[in-house]
Amino acid sequence: MNINEITMKSLDAQLAQASKMDIDEMILSAMLQRSNNVYDELEGLTNQMKGRNNLLSTLGAALAAVQGQMSDTDTSAKDISKVKFTDPVSGKEMTLGEFYTEHPELKTTSIDLTKVDSSGLKSLVTSLTSKQDSLNNDSQSDTLRIQSMTSAYNKCFDMASNVITKSSTTKSGIISNLKS
Repeated sequence: MNINEITMKSLDAQLAQASKMDIDEMILSAMLQRSNNVYDELEGLTNQMKGRNNLLSTLGAALAAVQGQMSDTDTSAKDISKVKFTDPVSGKEMTLGEFYTEHPELKTTSIDLTKVDSSGLKSLVTSLTSKQDSLNNDSQSDTLRIQSMTSAYNKCFDMASNVITKSSTTKSGIISNLKS
């Protein structure tokens, strides 16, 4: 069975189901399906944002560890791969080397952490700060998307509520007319 046959059978099943429903039921069914889709998307986006916020916390701690290695007087190359800091998300102690191993997407420079001089440290701080700013901008965009999706989710329920209210009012009017 190919995808077109599956789609046609699904459409036929939906049409058969729809022919058994009145318009109110079809609208409520569509609103429920839409709200489920929006909810799933909202949940995925929220989880993605939580992951990014955790990464931002860890990145901030790593950045502070790198900045702690900067000195106005010591310009010699040094090994900062073993510099330790505490990951605020997991609470475990890790080294800068481990940090970059766990998050290779953050390593935007080709600096060898085992031989970093003062200009390399400045370059590393600039790189980490830039990545932090980029992740913050992504979080702001996601916040706007979450607000928009929450609004769409609420609209689904508002529309469903309106349909139920109008249907109830109509049915009450019909019953009232039949009684008189």
